[in-house]
Amino acid sequence: MKHISNYLKSSTLNLIILSLLLLLGLILIFFAGSNYTSGDNLSHYFAAHYGWKYAYLLFDNWSKPVFTILSSPFAQFGLNGIRIYNLIVGLFTAFMTYQIARQLKLKMALLAYLFVLIAPIYLLVIFSAYTETTFSAFVILSIYLFFKDKLHWSAVVISFIPIIRSEGIILLPIFALAYFIKKKYWAIPLLSIGYITISLLGWPFHQSLNWIINENPYSINNSIYGSGEWYHFIKYTRYIEGFTLTFFFLVGVYFILKKWLKDGIMTINQNTYIILLILGSFLSFYAAHSYVWWKGMGGSLGLLRVIASVSPLASLVALIGFERLSATFHRYRIIFTIVMLMVLGYTVHDSYKLSKGNFYDSQEGELMKVACQYLKDNQLDTCHTVFYDFRTIFELNKDPYDNKECSWMIGNRSQPSMSIPNHSIVVWEAHFGNNEGAMPLSNLLNDPGLQFLQSFKPNTSFKVLGNHDYEIFLFQKKGINDTSKNKLYTFDFQHESIIKGEDSICYLNLKNQLYSPGLLVIASDLCKRSAYFDIEISFDIKAFQKPLLNDRLYLVLSIEGGENYLYQSMKINEKIIPETNRWQTFKTTYKKIKISPTQEIIKIYLWNEGRNDFLLDNFRIEFIDSEA
Repeated sequence: MKHISNYLKSSTLNLIILSLLLLLGLILIFFAGSNYTSGDNLSHYFAAHYGWKYAYLLFDNWSKPVFTILSSPFAQFGLNGIRIYNLIVGLFTAFMTYQIARQLKLKMALLAYLFVLIAPIYLLVIFSAYTETTFSAFVILSIYLFFKDKLHWSAVVISFIPIIRSEGIILLPIFALAYFIKKKYWAIPLLSIGYITISLLGWPFHQSLNWIINENPYSINNSIYGSGEWYHFIKYTRYIEGFTLTFFFLVGVYFILKKWLKDGIMTINQNTYIILLILGSFLSFYAAHSYVWWKGMGGSLGLLRVIASVSPLASLVALIGFERLSATFHRYRIIFTIVMLMVLGYTVHDSYKLSKGNFYDSQEGELMKVACQYLKDNQLDTCHTVFYDFRTIFELNKDPYDNKECSWMIGNRSQPSMSIPNHSIVVWEAHFGNNEGAMPLSNLLNDPGLQFLQSFKPNTSFKVLGNHDYEIFLFQKKGINDTSKNKLYTFDFQHESIIKGEDSICYLNLKNQLYSPGLLVIASDLCKRSAYFDIEISFDIKAFQKPLLNDRLYLVLSIEGGENYLYQSMKINEKIIPETNRWQTFKTTYKKIKISPTQEIIKIYLWNEGRNDFLLDNFRIEFIDSEA
């Protein structure tokens, strides 16, 4: 009866703690401001929100299918809906951390809530639309199941980790080793369950069972974001775990390793799995991100928030350190308690101080609101919008996946206006425009097909990625009254300043890029009535490896949004000689393609599914009226 009574008291206390934390979190979400309208946040939100309209988004590799699927019901209620999802998942993670602490027989297990939630970086992500919170929940839940001796379920849960964040693959060998040591060999094959499940569910949208690997959005090679110091994350300790938690973490590491040496390094006991699964997972993840940022690999930007994925593990080690330190000073319990309350009070205050900026809109966000209001005031928000920052579409309340309403970035950097519909609005900003979009502002300013509308600069200038001064420029494509029946679009890449070949001839290198620049045109720009066109396409290509020419390079023609839906992909290797290191010219013609000016979008591009290394030049697309 006493055991039942204690359990009920514990359950009631946990319910009270979680309810109060949830209430506080909801107040912050609905009544405080928000700095969570950044590019990645909105990209994840849009994928989850529109995943019920465009099912393929639920299995988009960049957006991370497990996160997108789980958060999508909440995202139907708007950006705050997906933030509520992350809040609930964050509180669940804190609760499961408390449960692990109980399994480890820590007397101060209830402090797990505090230790998890006062980590500055974790406090940041639980109010966002980022994937790190879900990642941490799966890791913590798997470890809890391990210590409950439910190893098969532990393996199933952790198997989904690489689908939540790609670097989760680092943790699978660690868990496999733990199962091996436990002699639960059948748990090891279960580590493939997550990959197999999501691969099968996504197969109808990708037409490949290996799409998770083939369409990995992160290149292992050099990143456009550069690199930094190997101690980058150590340098920003205050902003990740905070100094206090880091101190207790180091104390926890000391006591854990001390016990390991005392018991004998070959002794297998609970402490072995604490070292392997809790401490080992955290340090492996931390070290891996430090390494890729140092070497400039894997698309790493050195973002501090990635460590939030394993922050609860560090908090758990810190709790072990705190309890062991408390036991060491048990003779001075009153003094120790007073000192610790002061230290933890400072930590809570410092964490709040570091995180409160996330409840105010960013400078970029404020300026984007001004730019979008200009478009609304001048009734330009109804035009087709080309955007670089997802804030643009969020402020204009447009569907980012509806090509009739908008399109993301411009592939043709040589003459941008050639790739967009007449009267389109281009919203270029210095962060994504210069970096991910690789579109120099000068290319837009010098394009005779674009009309400059307005620019916006902050009252106090500030730098963004690439050391660029932040600013926003608006352009509109001029209406072209072309009465000719034939239309020619060319991409010679002469303004691709980052890539120059022999004799200063410019071309485009599509190594590790999934799609080439291509054509996006509204049918009404081609014809005023339904007509049949022959589409002649040619380009020059140079390959550096034969596998490229054997498979997974396609020329794609699609017509969407109207009565004449069409999707055709042509294997390039069937049309050119499989040789390397020399330029070849590819030519083909699509005969009698029906095009109607009723809201149809025509797209033509190369799909580099194999992400192989090749050069592209003189991409030429001509529409010839076959009825003329």
